[in-house]
Amino acid sequence: MNAIARNRGLQRFGVRGPDKARAIALWFALAHNLMRTLVLRTAPAAS
Repeated sequence: MNAIARNRGLQRFGVRGPDKARAIALWFALAHNLMRTLVLRTAPAAS
């Protein structure tokens, strides 16, 4: 997960404070989960 985050541009937080940094991390996690959901839903079912 860390390597994926770095490849997608999450290397430094452009905000100050733990609350704002947590918000950025949560937004990134949400975006990651949505992308994974789309990929898994569109993948053909393995039988």
